[in-house]
Amino acid sequence: METSHNLPGKSMLTTPSLRAKTAVDQSVMLTPGGPLDDTRFDKFNLLVEADPGVAETPIACSHRMYLLPACNTWADYLWAYFKVMVDQKVEQTLRDHLTLSRPLEPLPPNFDQKLLTVQGIFHELQAAPHKSVETQAKFKQHIVQKYMILDELDALTEEMAEWLSNSNEAVEGHMIRFMAHFTLIIRSLGLQTREEMSVRIIEAFVKDLIASNRTELVAIYVAQLPPSLQVAYYAKFLEGISEQDDQQRCLRLAEDAVISGSSSCHSFPHRFGCSSYYKNCCENIRTQSDDAISEIIPSDSLEAVTTEEDQRKIDAITWLVFDPWQRSEALKQSNALIRTFLELKKHDAAREVFQKVPADSIDVIMRNWQSSAGSEPLPPDDDNAIREHLCIKSYLDALDAFNDWFNHYHNKKPNGPVYQESASFHDRVRFEHEEREFEMELNKWDQTLSILTKTVCDTAYNVLLFVNGGWMVDQREGHDPDAIRGDQLVRLRERCIPLLCTLLHTVLHTRGLYRECLALADEIASEEFQLYKVFKKEELKQFLSKLRESSSCLLDQDLDALGFEI
Repeated sequence: METSHNLPGKSMLTTPSLRAKTAVDQSVMLTPGGPLDDTRFDKFNLLVEADPGVAETPIACSHRMYLLPACNTWADYLWAYFKVMVDQKVEQTLRDHLTLSRPLEPLPPNFDQKLLTVQGIFHELQAAPHKSVETQAKFKQHIVQKYMILDELDALTEEMAEWLSNSNEAVEGHMIRFMAHFTLIIRSLGLQTREEMSVRIIEAFVKDLIASNRTELVAIYVAQLPPSLQVAYYAKFLEGISEQDDQQRCLRLAEDAVISGSSSCHSFPHRFGCSSYYKNCCENIRTQSDDAISEIIPSDSLEAVTTEEDQRKIDAITWLVFDPWQRSEALKQSNALIRTFLELKKHDAAREVFQKVPADSIDVIMRNWQSSAGSEPLPPDDDNAIREHLCIKSYLDALDAFNDWFNHYHNKKPNGPVYQESASFHDRVRFEHEEREFEMELNKWDQTLSILTKTVCDTAYNVLLFVNGGWMVDQREGHDPDAIRGDQLVRLRERCIPLLCTLLHTVLHTRGLYRECLALADEIASEEFQLYKVFKKEELKQFLSKLRESSSCLLDQDLDALGFEI
């Protein structure tokens, strides 16, 4: 370089372009918002007054001794260090690779001989003498800048995942959003990072979307998770959707995510091949706050109250009835919920669940299976679910028939007119007219009661003598038997059949059908259905006591204890 045009103590090319660049660097530094603006520039002026040579040295030579005292923030320090590093590399390149006929001006004695590196700069920043700079170096946004400058994306992903694991410091929502989108951009560029860390970051963003009810976005970002997590998180999201219009909209969004996600790393399971997220949603809601069924103490009450939690479980079945291809799962989930309600004697809740399932569900299941498997028999699980559905229907029909009979017998029996001895002729005529009307109404009431009694008998025997093995008894064993379901079926037989026998005996005995009461005893003792095995010892003792009352009534009618003529 030529010395005649150089600044004192600095080697510099004499070309106008380099001088112009230096001037631009100085103007940028001194503009508002620049690294040395306002108060920091005033501080720099104090250094100039102490040493006039400083005015040219920091900008021309980028010496840390003079630059750093004018810096207050992490960004200031970062700019200053990189300014020094760039100038060092430029100086080194010029001296090592440029060949001139004249010698270059020697470097000043106080020129920074220690070459800076990018990694070294960040080590310096972490140990900066300025306390605020050291603190700012730990800010998340500065850590992100550091790793991006270092091109250590894998380390950045790991650091961000570590932030999410730190329970002592919550990560703000906008930072989680940035982290998720950064991860997705890295994935879309095909750059390799630790997948488990990336998944953890996207998981956190999905949780944030679910918590803030961002319905339109949840499906899009859930589709970026592995399939197993898609099921868990979208099912969790669906649990909070109660309005039917919103439910259908969420289903459409999920289906759109299947299509749009087909070209990404992950996508939703195909709607026909996997109903897992709707199934999991129902199961999650159904199993929440479950009562300890096995510890229920039997009570004399015939009906328990339906709670708000019960209603939430009932409404969850709606998720599985929108799509005909999920009707089989709807049947299984509704059966499971009804089993729980029946054990708790929540018959109204069980009826409401049953009504949630469309009446054509069995036909739909059969058509769906035939369209995919032809003439092959239904899988054992589906076959057993259909049979259980029919068992439940028969039991609910029997309870409804008894309720109708009970209501008619106790609440609709007409009251006869009251005769008064001192009544006038006009009152006696009116009494006779009212008495004839009463007899007609009583006859109608009795005829209706006879019809209802027959309905109770028919529906009750449909349960007690359920075809092909008995009520709530599977005919086929599945590939993976559900032990919990099996235990529930056994308990339901032990609780519902004795109850139904008692109700049926009450109806028959009240109507004076004593021989039919003893015929019921024959069915209970029959070895074909072995109903006597589901009675506990005390229950059987009570039922035999009722039969003894019926036999006594037969004896009062001059018949033997079994109802035959003597």
